[in-house]
Amino acid sequence: MLPTDEIRALLREHDDPHHLERPPTFELVTSRDRFAGLVHALEERFGPACSSALSQDSSTYGGITVPADVSGLDRPLWVLLSNFGGFITAGTGDGEGMPGSEEGLTRSS
Repeated sequence: MLPTDEIRALLREHDDPHHLERPPTFELVTSRDRFAGLVHALEERFGPACSSALSQDSSTYGGITVPADVSGLDRPLWVLLSNFGGFITAGTGDGEGMPGSEEGLTRSS
């Protein structure tokens, strides 16, 4: 994991000073439409058993969970839409399946 001072420097550089969970260029309508499209695509593929929710005080706009019994993977599939551009993160896991905020942080080279 990155040292705390490096994480804080990155956050100060990329976050809106008034809304730390998103960049200054964040566009609500665009994010809303992207998320709705992502939910629709997953429901088309996996059916109505998918659940979605918007995030609060987070760097993600929202997340969708595909239950294990319809994912075809014998475990849930999760997809998160970032507030920082059109990025998504996807994975599988037990329970809610969502990653912890510290997962995947490594020292930059």
